[in-house]
Amino acid sequence: MLRTEYALLEDLRKEAVDKKRDYNSACVLYEQRVNIRNQIRERRNDVENQICKWKIMHNDPDTAGVRFIGYAPVPLEISSPKWIFYLPAGTILGLIFGIGLALLCRKPKTS
Repeated sequence: MLRTEYALLEDLRKEAVDKKRDYNSACVLYEQRVNIRNQIRERRNDVENQICKWKIMHNDPDTAGVRFIGYAPVPLEISSPKWIFYLPAGTILGLIFGIGLALLCRKPKTS
């Protein structure tokens, strides 16, 4: 009678060990899925925060952007061209370019 009771208790112990193993693996799997869910939730929140920041920047009139404010004011004095410098420099550069072009294009004498 004790042996049958011992065998029955041994079977119950094995079932309890198997259930505990299944429970532990289920707990580990649950923790992994909770961590994955939390990571996905954090990434989603980061994306939503960035979208909100971009919307605020896009819709905010004080944010730097390209907007028409008005026409540019007329300058008080002409800054360019300075004819005193450009006229002589242009003449000299034109002569140098013309002489160089003439030397390149001339036909060599054939004897």
